[in-house]
Amino acid sequence: MHYLFNNKFFIYSVSLVFLQQVVIGCSTYYIGLAGQAIAYNPMIVLRYITLFFLLIALAYLLGACSLFFQTKLSNFCWEHYYKKIFQELSKDISLATDHNKIKTQNWIAGESFQTFQEASHIFVDGVSVFLNILFTIIAFKCVLGIKASLAVCSALVLAALSMRLAKPLIYKLSNQIQSQKLDALHAVHLIWDNLFFGNKHYEQAAQRIAKQPIEQLFVLIQRHKIIEQLFSCLPILIAISIIIIVARHQVLSHLGSLGALVAILPRSLQLLQNIHTLCTSLNNMVFLHTKIGNLDRFVEQLPKQPLTGPLDCAAIMFNCLKGPTNQAWNAKLFLDHVNRGDLPQGRFLITGSNGSGKSSLLRRIKKKYPEAILWGPNIILGIKKIEGSIGEQHWQILLNILQNSESSLLLLDEWDSALDHLHTKAIDERLDALAHDHTILEVRHKHMNYVSIESCDKKSY
Repeated sequence: MHYLFNNKFFIYSVSLVFLQQVVIGCSTYYIGLAGQAIAYNPMIVLRYITLFFLLIALAYLLGACSLFFQTKLSNFCWEHYYKKIFQELSKDISLATDHNKIKTQNWIAGESFQTFQEASHIFVDGVSVFLNILFTIIAFKCVLGIKASLAVCSALVLAALSMRLAKPLIYKLSNQIQSQKLDALHAVHLIWDNLFFGNKHYEQAAQRIAKQPIEQLFVLIQRHKIIEQLFSCLPILIAISIIIIVARHQVLSHLGSLGALVAILPRSLQLLQNIHTLCTSLNNMVFLHTKIGNLDRFVEQLPKQPLTGPLDCAAIMFNCLKGPTNQAWNAKLFLDHVNRGDLPQGRFLITGSNGSGKSSLLRRIKKKYPEAILWGPNIILGIKKIEGSIGEQHWQILLNILQNSESSLLLLDEWDSALDHLHTKAIDERLDALAHDHTILEVRHKHMNYVSIESCDKKSY
């Protein structure tokens, strides 16, 4: 939350809207004076009207500049936020699951981006609307007297009370909407593969599953809007009655104020609209304050993949394929080397039954050695977009890792799962070459070590 308010773009935006509302307050004052003077001095009325339009033009320019800095503010906050999220995620590899990957992508690209876009405008606009009401009331006091300004103030008091009553409901709904939105996005995400690669049965099932969370999201959003407008309109309806009574008394006791009252009637309507807008803004501020708080707590709410649970050490073996020894290491002995930080150089094939913990073991080693490179079929390393089949993509990624690796420890999880015999042999040869000065730990998909190139089909992708 602090990076939304404690930066120069927020200060610039608020400063500009402050100047803008001072100018608008002055314009209200001058149009009120024009109304008072219309019966006895037409020339001065024209002077006041000219000042009114000049001040309005200046107010629009200040508003445009403020809007620019609000955009800068939202961009700055989102950039700061997504870097912060990835920094927190990088500290704990147990968060590196496919579920968390999809959820984080949806959260950063969807929820957080939209939230900061809304927050940067709503918080600054809330300040702007409040200042507009404040300076308009001051102008009313100068033109119409204290009673009229107090009548308008009653709307502010009622608005504050209504928002006080609405706050617990808004807080509850904001949490529910944010959580439900992620469920809806995840359900929509499931439609993709079923749409393109399944039949009608799979497609309809995915659509049916997505329908319920989406409808629940819509219900929550509509409920929030009803509560928002109920608590925003009620204070205005009550305040209008008060203003009518006070205005009637004001005119009857002082007919000279009738011209000023008629002149500022449009501003009175705008003032009431601004009080309604302020109620809505306060509502949205509570809503966004909750959402931003949830943004800050996002990482701590992600489920972790346990890395410290029991491994079936008896079922996992490390077979040296290339190195100073050809012996087989059991998992416990090799983990002792991992924990002491004296990993032997060479190339080691990790074998074991399904579910014995081979992939989890690689992640555990990665946690111990952050500078190691861990790659598997569902991991995309590098920033260059690679086209082609899955096999071609894996081939290019592996080549990039082996040609440009500055890490002395490579952890490869089922790297051969999408490669044919020829390309598997080519990677084998490169791994053998690296084994002289690297430690390579690999889990194989096909459980094949050295395939004779003569027995391979002479074909490529």
